[in-house]
Amino acid sequence: MAPFGPTTEQKNILSNHPNLNPNLNLNPTTVTDALIPNTSSHMNEASRTDGSVPESVPPLSIRLTQRVSIAALVALIVLSVLWELWLAPLRPGGSWLCLKALPLCIPLTGLLKNRLYTYRWLSLWIWFYFIEGVVRTWGDAYPSKLYAGLEVLICIILFGACAMHVRYRFQNANQSEKETSQQSSQKTS
Repeated sequence: MAPFGPTTEQKNILSNHPNLNPNLNLNPTTVTDALIPNTSSHMNEASRTDGSVPESVPPLSIRLTQRVSIAALVALIVLSVLWELWLAPLRPGGSWLCLKALPLCIPLTGLLKNRLYTYRWLSLWIWFYFIEGVVRTWGDAYPSKLYAGLEVLICIILFGACAMHVRYRFQNANQSEKETSQQSSQKTS
């Protein structure tokens, strides 16, 4: 069984990052917090008079994919509850299938805290909801078929946003590492 956590290649990339202590245990929370700190604590820095943006504020692409991921996840939670209780329940008066929205609440806190590991496992987990949507699109009657198609669309958007978020975060870490190594080589010259 593979070890739980970052791969050797990721450890090598992240071990040279300026915000990470090389003796630090590289668990996903530590890596995420070091790479992209919480932007709310840096709001005063972001409004500098010279117009420069501090390094701690993540790029627009990372913030955008975070917002799209959160919006898609909330939309999927709301759709699941409304669909199974009021819009087109399997049985009149609602069904227990609305409980499928509860597991979707678990990754919501990780997305709000911008934890990289949450984006990674959510992009795999969301395919269960995608499969359910595809099956119900082909098998259910008209009103439910529409909501199943909407579920499939939301799942695709959520997967794309999570995958792009992870990609941008690793690109940002690589770029930051290159800038740090260039700065350190210029100082030694």
